[in-house]
Amino acid sequence: MHKFDVEVEQRTTLRRQIASENRALIEFIKTLQGEMDEKELIRLLQVYSSEVGRRVGTRQASNSPDMSFQTFVNTFRPPRYANTLTHEVVEDTATVFELRVTECVWAATYRDAGLGGEIGHAAVCHMDYSWPPAFNPSIKMERSKTLMQGHECCNHRYIWTGEAL
Repeated sequence: MHKFDVEVEQRTTLRRQIASENRALIEFIKTLQGEMDEKELIRLLQVYSSEVGRRVGTRQASNSPDMSFQTFVNTFRPPRYANTLTHEVVEDTATVFELRVTECVWAATYRDAGLGGEIGHAAVCHMDYSWPPAFNPSIKMERSKTLMQGHECCNHRYIWTGEAL
């Protein structure tokens, strides 16, 4: 085994791990803040984040047994994401699945870096809109509040539209 491939033991907290994983993007965003107006920065971050969401949804679909609504929302059922989110299921029917998130490690990370609000939302949270339809075009997500933007919670609402694939 090559020395670069030897596993290392690294004890850290989840908060530090997420901050480390996002450090380069956070630094890049801060650099761009000095080079362009905020409106253009937010637009470009939304383009980037949308593409991330599409890749996540496409990868999830290719690794899933089927592309049903229930298979998609099972991704968010507790205890999934228990280490990174504090969340509860608010509504769970055949066509609607709603989560209420009251703590989010990504929102905390970006706010701690001074990038909460619209910039953090564009960089991280915006991908939530492109992820579901990339998994299945009949699934959409609605949300009117995010922790990143300073609200008391995120209200992710996934809806099965019933449209054909």
